[in-house]
Amino acid sequence: MLKGQRNLHELDLSSNQMSVLESGAFTGLANLHQLFLRNNQISVIEKGAFAGLFDLQKLFLSWNNVSAIENGAFTGLISLQRLDLKNNQISVIENGAFTGLHNLQMLWLLHNDLSVIENGTFTGLHNLQMLWLSHNDLSVIKKAAFTGLTNVQQLSLYNTQLETLYPDFYGLPLGTQDQPITLILALSDPGSS
Repeated sequence: MLKGQRNLHELDLSSNQMSVLESGAFTGLANLHQLFLRNNQISVIEKGAFAGLFDLQKLFLSWNNVSAIENGAFTGLISLQRLDLKNNQISVIENGAFTGLHNLQMLWLLHNDLSVIENGTFTGLHNLQMLWLSHNDLSVIKKAAFTGLTNVQQLSLYNTQLETLYPDFYGLPLGTQDQPITLILALSDPGSS
């Protein structure tokens, strides 16, 4: 249906009934810059689903039923800058899930079912500036979970179950005088008082 739409720059498939993103689903949309897949029933993202979307800069997958991000799920998205995965059911992020997303600057993972962030989860995301993990059941963040995130300026761990913070803060450089990092660690909603 969409194959050969080479001039298409933005595609909005939100609020449909899609449940699976099959391998090659967007073949032929080489010039696509923004893809909206919000508010569907997506539970499976097959490896290679985004193959050929070399120019894609923004991908919105919020309000779906994704429960796991598998290794290679976003392979080929070399220009991706923003990835919105909020309001899913993500409980597992495999090591290598974000491999190749060297240009990613913003990653939304809030309002999911994450309880553990493993070492290496964010490996390769050297340009990541903002990471939102708020409103998860996070009780464990492994010591080197954020190693390599050298450009993070904002990290939100608001409304999680964290009880312990390591002295080196999980391998995350806590900014410099020229480029400070903002940590959002509130344990309750400031608007609720």
